[in-house]
Amino acid sequence: MMEKKRNEGEIKAKRLKKQAQSKREENKDKLYKRNKELKQTKGTRQDRYSKQREKKRIFGIRLRLVLAFMVPIAFIIFLGVTSYNKTSDAMLKSYEESTFQSLKTTTNYFELAMETVELRLNQLKGYENLKNYYSGTYKNDPVTDMTTYKNLQVYIETTTYSDNVLANFYLFSKRGNNLCTTGSMDLSGRELMDAYLDTEEGKRDESERGAYSWSGKHQFVDEHFVQDKSKVTIPYAFSVSSAFFGNGFKQIGYMVADIRLDLFQKKLSELEISEDSIFVAISKDGYEVHCDGDEDVLVADKSFYTDAIEGPELSGTSYVDYNGEKHLFLYSKATKSGITVCGLVPYSYLISQANAIKTSTVILVLIAVACAMLIAVIMSTDMGNAINKIIVVLKKASEGDLTVSVNCHRKDEFGMLSDSANVMISNVKDLIDKAQKVKDTISSSTDEVSDSTKQLLIATQNISTSIEEIRQGIVQQAEDSEKCLRQSDELTSRVNQVSDNVTTIEKLTGDSKAVVQQGLVSIGILRDKSEETTKITKNIIGEIESLETESESIGKIIGVINDIAEQTNLLSLNASIEAARAGDAGRGFAVVADEIRKLAEQSVRASGEIATIISSIQGKTKLTVTTVQKSENIVKSQGNALLDTIDLFQKIDASVGMIAKELIEITSGISSIKIAENTTLNAIESISAVSEETAASSEEVDNAANRQVETVSKLSEATLHLESDAKELNEALNQFRI
Repeated sequence: MMEKKRNEGEIKAKRLKKQAQSKREENKDKLYKRNKELKQTKGTRQDRYSKQREKKRIFGIRLRLVLAFMVPIAFIIFLGVTSYNKTSDAMLKSYEESTFQSLKTTTNYFELAMETVELRLNQLKGYENLKNYYSGTYKNDPVTDMTTYKNLQVYIETTTYSDNVLANFYLFSKRGNNLCTTGSMDLSGRELMDAYLDTEEGKRDESERGAYSWSGKHQFVDEHFVQDKSKVTIPYAFSVSSAFFGNGFKQIGYMVADIRLDLFQKKLSELEISEDSIFVAISKDGYEVHCDGDEDVLVADKSFYTDAIEGPELSGTSYVDYNGEKHLFLYSKATKSGITVCGLVPYSYLISQANAIKTSTVILVLIAVACAMLIAVIMSTDMGNAINKIIVVLKKASEGDLTVSVNCHRKDEFGMLSDSANVMISNVKDLIDKAQKVKDTISSSTDEVSDSTKQLLIATQNISTSIEEIRQGIVQQAEDSEKCLRQSDELTSRVNQVSDNVTTIEKLTGDSKAVVQQGLVSIGILRDKSEETTKITKNIIGEIESLETESESIGKIIGVINDIAEQTNLLSLNASIEAARAGDAGRGFAVVADEIRKLAEQSVRASGEIATIISSIQGKTKLTVTTVQKSENIVKSQGNALLDTIDLFQKIDASVGMIAKELIEITSGISSIKIAENTTLNAIESISAVSEETAASSEEVDNAANRQVETVSKLSEATLHLESDAKELNEALNQFRI
């Protein structure tokens, strides 16, 4: 049974040891997984931040400045295009109006000239000699009749030649001789009249009853006219014909008068504003008069002319296609004579001066664009280089390289920003240096605590094993005492056996005393280790509190950085206000101020991230302080348990001493056992009672030892946590290169 209990004790001790080791391994795995997740999260966050930063750099200040300058460039181009369009439209409108007014003025002039011709014919119709001669008033007086004809001929020739509008004049009647200013007709009298009335011209004049009919050509007169070689026929533009009446308002003949061609050619040539322009006067019958005397039909057979003639408007303009080119078509109708003055002006000529303005505008716009682009590139390059220097240094600093500095000798806001960045990097470098020293101290203290904890755990496990053996010996002693009680009746007959048993008990008692002494020594060592652990724990708490103080110093530095960033942001706001006051000229500078403000915000965010890291360090520091304080409390509890264990061992030692004394008495009085049986029985009962007390005390000591094993395991776990935190702090500090 004793062997069975011993085995159970060993199994229990091994189970406790295995549980403590399993728990330590589990804690290590948890710490490893947590560190791995933190690293992955940190790496992912850094990658994401890097991608976002690279994406933002695509739309950097250089590109934004160039785009900002593109706005006034676009307005310059828009201004040039708008100016050209408005100038072109104004010039076209001016050309149209001026040419159109000139055309209508020319039409009015032609109308006036034709009215002058009609006025001359009216004068001739009212001339008395003419009416008398062709009415036959002097038919019975041949001399007077002939004289009147001669005078009439001289009068008509004088009137025609002296007029700068009339070209030629023709008159024929049923009686008398016909009149022609430059020749004669091959027919005369009634024969000529009948031939004329058979033509369309004659029928028209007969139906008009004295009204004037204008036409392009007098075909009948041209066919029957005989030129007088001594006279010159003046070229004519148009011809007018009308019946005239004699005495008694009787229709007696017809008059045909020509209007001078050079009159029309001169006026039409004055209208021509370019070599390719065309101006013509067209009669009702489609005959055209050109300024160069060409008789080709240029306008009368075109559809746009037909539409204009058939339309109700007396004048108008439109753009038409003529010989494959765009032309401005102008027309004006003469209401009395029926002629139409038309003009065709090439569109290319109308916009030729506008094209010259277009060329000048394009050149000026290109020069303005080139200057604006050059200024944009120079300014963006200068600012971009300064910003890139700061970005490169801050990027290296964010990656942990604190050996860099911004070399910027500017005297503007970029110089102030560079100086602030250098001060920030210097302060962070000092902070990291101090944290590195504190980290080394923590690592050293953690190693010492870990070693002491391991030694304490081994000593505690040895004590637990020794106590288990003592408990088993006490149990065995109790069983032996019970046997003595049961065999007290046979005590006399078995004195020798009792003597042997007493010898055995003496040996066991000596062994027990030796074990108790060894346990006292082990407990003393354990107490010394606990005191050392307490001192180390206090040192750790002091170092961690120092680290917390340094972290607060970092927080103050971050406050200074935030103040600098706020000042930079305020300067950026002032710059934006000044840029807004400057108007368009300060838009580019406003963009720069906005970028400075964004850099200040990025500095604030970076300071916030550093503050977050410091806050995390402070949090972990507080957790470490709490853990170490728990370890200190555990060590104190362990010390109290050791004191209780010492008391128990002292009681065991006293009990074992008493057993030894009793055994001596048993040995000395073995010869008188029979006489002192009652005394022996009482002694055995005392031994049994002491054994029970010793067993109970041993159980309590065993429980205390088990609690101490658990306490040491917790202390080991706290040490592992502290070691893990120290590693994390070391990894965080290793990111910086100072």
